Amino acid sequence: MSEPESPALLRARHFAALCDLDVAGRAAGLAALAESDPAAATDVARLLALDDEASGPIEELRGEVAATAGRRLLDDGEPEPPAPERLGAWKLGEKLGVGGMGEVWAAERIDGGFTQRAAVKLVRSGLSSAEIQARFRIERQVLARLSHRAIARLLDGGVAPDGRPWFAMERVDGVPITDFVRASALPLAERLRLLIEVARAVDAAHRSLVVHRDLKPSNILVTSAGEPKLLDFGLAKLLEQEDDPRLTRSDVRALTPAYAAPEQILGEPVTMATDVYALGVLLYELVTGELPHARRSPTSEGLADEISRETIERPSSRVRRATLDVGAREAIAGMTRARLAHRLKGDLDTIALAALKREPGRRYPTAAAFADDLERFLDGRPVAARPDTLGYRSRKFVGRHRVAAAAALLVMASLVTGLGATLWQARATRLEAERTARVRDFLASIFGSLDPDLGPGRNASAAALLADGATRVETELGGEPQIAAELDATLGRAWLALDRYDEAEKLARRSLDLASASAGPDSILAASSGALLGEIATAKEELLTGERELAAALARLDAAAGAGSLEAARAAAALGRNLNAQARHTEALALSERAYTVLSRRLGPGDREAVRALLAESLALRYSGRPAEASRRIEGARALLAETPRVNPVTRALLEVERANVELHLRHPAAALAAAEAALSSLAATLGPESAARADALQARALARMQGGDIDGALGDLEVSVAVLRALDPDPSRLASVLIDTALVYEHRGQIDRGIALRREVLDASLARLGSESAGVRNQRALLGAVLRQAERYPEAELELREAIRLEQLSADVGGEHAVSSSMLDLAAILLQTGRPAEAVAVARQRLERILGRGAAAARYEIDTTRLLLAQALVAVGTPESLFEARGQALAAERALGPDEERSAHEVIPSFVLAQIDLAEGRLVDGRRRLAESLEIWKRQGRESSLAAAEARLLLGETLVRLGELAPAEENLRLAYDQLFRRAGADDPRTARAKAQIEALKAGARPRG
Repeated sequence: MSEPESPALLRARHFAALCDLDVAGRAAGLAALAESDPAAATDVARLLALDDEASGPIEELRGEVAATAGRRLLDDGEPEPPAPERLGAWKLGEKLGVGGMGEVWAAERIDGGFTQRAAVKLVRSGLSSAEIQARFRIERQVLARLSHRAIARLLDGGVAPDGRPWFAMERVDGVPITDFVRASALPLAERLRLLIEVARAVDAAHRSLVVHRDLKPSNILVTSAGEPKLLDFGLAKLLEQEDDPRLTRSDVRALTPAYAAPEQILGEPVTMATDVYALGVLLYELVTGELPHARRSPTSEGLADEISRETIERPSSRVRRATLDVGAREAIAGMTRARLAHRLKGDLDTIALAALKREPGRRYPTAAAFADDLERFLDGRPVAARPDTLGYRSRKFVGRHRVAAAAALLVMASLVTGLGATLWQARATRLEAERTARVRDFLASIFGSLDPDLGPGRNASAAALLADGATRVETELGGEPQIAAELDATLGRAWLALDRYDEAEKLARRSLDLASASAGPDSILAASSGALLGEIATAKEELLTGERELAAALARLDAAAGAGSLEAARAAAALGRNLNAQARHTEALALSERAYTVLSRRLGPGDREAVRALLAESLALRYSGRPAEASRRIEGARALLAETPRVNPVTRALLEVERANVELHLRHPAAALAAAEAALSSLAATLGPESAARADALQARALARMQGGDIDGALGDLEVSVAVLRALDPDPSRLASVLIDTALVYEHRGQIDRGIALRREVLDASLARLGSESAGVRNQRALLGAVLRQAERYPEAELELREAIRLEQLSADVGGEHAVSSSMLDLAAILLQTGRPAEAVAVARQRLERILGRGAAAARYEIDTTRLLLAQALVAVGTPESLFEARGQALAAERALGPDEERSAHEVIPSFVLAQIDLAEGRLVDGRRRLAESLEIWKRQGRESSLAAAEARLLLGETLVRLGELAPAEENLRLAYDQLFRRAGADDPRTARAKAQIEALKAGARPRG
């Protein structure tokens, strides 16, 4: 028989059980203890009071014990380094706190020309464990993939001078959500709307394959403006398999018991349902002021035992039974307990209990489904979590339409008293209104079914239908301006689908005028018409005008209809596409993600509008250097479509085409080819051979074939695609895209003049259609200049590139955000190749400054390529100062790569440029090592036959000659000569150099033979 525990140990156990509870939980626990042991209750209350102090005996002891344990267990014996004063662009201020893995510091950005505050997290001194550092990198990767307005953003990251990883994230000045609702005395509806925003953010994380695992009030801060922000994804788990087996140990359970799902405590798999459970706990606490359960045990075994016996009381019953603390009662906007319990009873009870089910499979399947039910509750609509009975739906209808229901009862009373004529007249009026609505919806469905991906016959007949419809709307609906405005907008959108911009704009403006006059300029109808004008401007490549129209419309729709409305989602999707066209992919990503969330939820994941928003999201990720994330989004959408009945084959094909584009970015030609084949298969049974969608799929298959080495097959697909699009007379930008890819194939086959001729055709068409100073013309001049540079037609190339740069600067001067095109990079390369390195340095330096001036929107790929060209130009200048700067630029590009990333996907990589610097400074051994490293990287990437790799092999051969290693020198020179002859031609100076070296080696070998 075991000995009884000492009084001190018993008090410690009571303290441990109560210290993590809220105020109400502590009070209840102390009251229960006081009944059996008043003295112990007094001592425990004193300990709890000390624990609440920011600095006191317990905190000092806790800090001392933690520090000692850290030094004993994790210190490597080295003295603790001082905190760095600066990390990257951030100057550190005061220490804000210390967590399990890292220290958190206040920081301020000290370069970039603007002020920005952040919280910088740095691995704690002494935590040199490889697992700790690996987990820290995982946390940084988790934050990097999350993009949502209610999730604290990752701003920057890197490695400190002492080797510790760090990252900077958005600093949030706010209070825990539970404290905020009490202090602000939020009414019930506002509390629920706040939680809905949190749930939407959690769903965004889930769609990025991240589970938070530690949702609790202290990790959900609310700003003074009432905006929630999710913090601390340090415990987050990626849903896909982690690569490092050290990071998947089942014995590590980091959690907060009060908010943890049962499976977390029991060591079972963690899924999205785990976060849904935590959201259910938060809902319970926000509406009752109490936690749904009293978990007191300080051990995992004890908690598991409590869960096995745990039952959760309905929120309404808890409110009715228990006395809420004064703060909570005031926070529910003066509601009495009885009134609050009545409001919670039924739907809100059901929602909370559904989220808190013991078995994960019985909870809401997603955080979005949980948020949807809360919105249904607020709107008075049936919630998904309760049985769908006729009586229940009837009660909800009456609840939403009390006035209408009362009127119906009066009408029934009139019938009883003989007023049948009145009822008949009311019924006739209602039927007429319903008939009008049905006619309007039917016409809208016909006009809205037009699809730019269909064949020419259908669209030709549709044009006549639209023209007649526009005339009839104007003549027959003059007395019903709002219906006329809706139909004009629908007709305008159909004209836009046919690329008939003048007709579309005429109807969109007529719709805007009618809507503004009848419903008001800030109405949903008027704002939607304004958004359509923005879409039309975007289609005409008047991108800045389109952006202004769409941004203004979106702001009005957010205010009038709400951010979760279909109208606002459509405007956000259109604005995202506009910003993608401006190469502002970071901004486009946030808008497209928001749009897809709403459209897929409201219309279904297989709806064409939802898929278009997803495609824009994927494109933004691809061109932001995040193709792996784009791949995950596309695969998730494909899985949803596989489970969705009656998906339009054209929509399915568009998704497959984007999958092909993503795989091409990832350099997976076989996977890209399979996706393009799937798209063509999806279209085969639906559309004829002449359809724009089929042309898109053929273009994707051509690019996959080209990347896989099947150049002839690629050219065949592109020529068919061009023929289809010329027959259709489609969107000119679509044809231009295929012509440019066809030119690329010709250029790859050595038929560079044919490629340049196609590019000139595209440029001439853009000049005729868009004008000499349009964004489209600027882009075509930039592309043509780049090809002329590759063809070594330097004077022509320089003219086109300088004009493209002038147009780009003009766009910036009138208020647009320039995309920092590649024109300056190509111009700098020409200047370098034509013996003007000092001018090349000036142009490359200017481009780098412009890119860095964009802050977080700057793509790392753009930064790295510019740094590397600048370094090469500085090497060509050849002074000690320029070589020193060149090394710094190349090292900066190399450091930007994460420790687990492929070294680079650039044509020129940092190690090659550093090798050139080593050779220029006479460090032959270092240069040889870096050249060999560069060739190995290109080999891993499957690019060992690239022109840059051939040049590296030439330099390696020349270096080996200088080192006296003649046999390997000759082998490398022969390989370099073969590659240069094929890629650059016999007349290229590098080819001639390789040939001369080989002949010199032969001449030197004969006397020895």
